[in-house]
Amino acid sequence: MKYGQFIKALKDKGVKVDDGTRHLKLSYGGKQTCCKRHPTEEYPPILLAKILKQLGL
Repeated sequence: MKYGQFIKALKDKGVKVDDGTRHLKLSYGGKQTCCKRHPTEEYPPILLAKILKQLGL
């Protein structure tokens, strides 16, 4: 999945996305994680699963 698609899907689920200097800070339901910002890259499925698990989604 591309970066933009993933961030849009997270926002649709109600995840708060804040810009950091080189990463995005994601928060949902009192849980927080970060995500690298590389708009032209595909995110590997294992990374997507880990981010969703950390946020409790």
